[in-house]
Amino acid sequence: MIPPDVLPGRIRQKIAKAQLFHRLSMTLSFSETFDHHPEMHVLMGTKDDFEPVVGQFYTTKNDAGEDQLHSTWTYL
Repeated sequence: MIPPDVLPGRIRQKIAKAQLFHRLSMTLSFSETFDHHPEMHVLMGTKDDFEPVVGQFYTTKNDAGEDQLHSTWTYL
């Protein structure tokens, strides 16, 4: 799901050791476009409660042909 060169080695090790039993995804659509970074974002939990959330912002064309901003987030 995430290219290997995106995450540092220690983060990949934590994810590999985690016992993951579920995945939850959420897609948000925004009414206004704002400045954003289109690359993958990884939100880290604390040291004791490591549960990463991975997300990305992207734009699509709506029915009127205008750009519409969305983001999709996945909780592991």
